[in-house]
Amino acid sequence: ALLMAGGVSVQRAAAPATPAAAADAAWSNVTLLGKTAVTAKPSAGPKSPERTKADLQQRAVEFRQLAQAAANFYARYPDHPKAGEARKLEALAGVAGITREDKVQERAALKAANDYRKDLKHAPSDRFQVANATERLHLTRKFGGKSWLQNSVEAEAVVDRLHKEFGELPEIYGLYLEVAEHGSGDNSGFVATKILQSPAPAAIKAVAQRILDRWHLMGRTVDPALTASDGRAVRLGQLAGKRTVLFVWSPSDDPGGAAALRSFQNGAPADLNWVLVSLGEPPKGKSNAANARAP
Repeated sequence: ALLMAGGVSVQRAAAPATPAAAADAAWSNVTLLGKTAVTAKPSAGPKSPERTKADLQQRAVEFRQLAQAAANFYARYPDHPKAGEARKLEALAGVAGITREDKVQERAALKAANDYRKDLKHAPSDRFQVANATERLHLTRKFGGKSWLQNSVEAEAVVDRLHKEFGELPEIYGLYLEVAEHGSGDNSGFVATKILQSPAPAAIKAVAQRILDRWHLMGRTVDPALTASDGRAVRLGQLAGKRTVLFVWSPSDDPGGAAALRSFQNGAPADLNWVLVSLGEPPKGKSNAANARAP
């Protein structure tokens, strides 16, 4: 504000922000860092091993900065309503910022995560989030950087441990569902059955039932009635060869359809039989090269 003092204008200093306003502003800065870290995109251009490594390092730096900002916030404003969320954010961002090259940061981040995980003052669902992030990290490392779902048997064992630790949280059954959806062979069906025999939420059980139904199709003959492109009524069994690939797609959702098969067909054994099934209306226009090799 401007005051007049003896005909001379004087600038009054702005009133200092209230402690509550300063704390809210500090939390806004933390959340902004979080958005930056989560939405960061890899650098443009060809993805050489060096470029990929640089992108991962940059991502780790951003998450470490977020973890430090969260720690600074709750240390300075321990009574703020977001102090508890800041503690969780510190643990999650610290785990996300771990790299193999920095063992000091790794030890500190894992300690912060484990301390949060074991502190019963925090809500079970919050502690579960931190525990889940930590367990996924360990399993991903074991698989050489591949997804923690790479081995569905070991992934299921991780969820079993979390289930024992945290009980009947809905999030636990969400993890079991991930394992069932990404599993292979019998393990997928076994995990789906485990979900159906549990007190999992109804929506999760519904998806598990579909997985189980699909699993029960393994080894069964599939012989639906079809209409060939020339109008003949046929059954799939009449079109099948000794080894047959059945490709099903919806032209309304995927106009390109069977064109995606070209690279696979070019490298496939000569005796492999291809049957392409279009759901609903047949594809419009000229048949593509992939269609030409299949009834």
